[in-house]
Amino acid sequence: MVQIKKASPHGLYAIQAQLVSSGGYSYGIAGPTLAAGNDSNPYNIDNPISFEMLAPDGTVIDFTGGDRWLGSYLYGITSIGSFNFTTADEDADFTALSTGTTVDQTTNDEWTIYGRDELFTSRPQLSLIVSYRLQSREVGTKGGLYWGHLIVPRCWLSPKGTSGAPSFQAKGEAQYQFVPTAADRMINGVAFGANQGFTGNEIAAYTMITDNPISMVSHVVTGTAMSATGAYTPVSEVVGTASSTKNWAAVNGTAQALTTVTASTKNFAIASGLTADDYVGVIYETAELA
Repeated sequence: MVQIKKASPHGLYAIQAQLVSSGGYSYGIAGPTLAAGNDSNPYNIDNPISFEMLAPDGTVIDFTGGDRWLGSYLYGITSIGSFNFTTADEDADFTALSTGTTVDQTTNDEWTIYGRDELFTSRPQLSLIVSYRLQSREVGTKGGLYWGHLIVPRCWLSPKGTSGAPSFQAKGEAQYQFVPTAADRMINGVAFGANQGFTGNEIAAYTMITDNPISMVSHVVTGTAMSATGAYTPVSEVVGTASSTKNWAAVNGTAQALTTVTASTKNFAIASGLTADDYVGVIYETAELA
């Protein structure tokens, strides 16, 4: 990849959601109770329509005197607030994932029963990967297609129901509200640090630019080796070093090179050196995500 820093964003492409542990690791749809020896992948929210990027306002004070304005000063934000996204589909499984409830197809096997759990006292935390297209504006790559990903490492999410329907000849859109909070790790567990320079090594959301859309697979180790299967085919089988690859793995938050990546089986492996119950998070590029 030619690393770029300037591009024109367009076209919301995909939103993926994962359950997050108290330690800040993303565990796909299984969540932190993922059993040793198992894999878990994100939930791909079908047919997203719109997504509000995080843009909270800072606190501004104005200096005045002699009946005139003398200048201003910008402080940091005092609240990050809440944001919304919409999709074309009502989604019972995603509603249940985000609220910690269950989709009921047992009470009556002719029906599906689910709800938004408005009376909740504690919701699970999720991470979000929001993927969109970028067209490069940099000399030498101008017009080239890249991918931007707004990543929210920790948030709470609340389904808001469907707007626009039922109304006469009107389409409906499913609405969701999410509230980010501070995070000190990326979604695969790697801690923020000097390479990013974020205040206090914490942030509510960060952005990645890649050649292809990204996804992730999580795994809990049973012994000394790891073999995890992703939901999508990786675009590259190159392993490289821990930080120089399209398949970026971390073990308990420390970047570590994979031993092999096999595109035909969507498999990511580390052959040795692990310990039972280690957490492995692999972020990878894929051309399949839709």
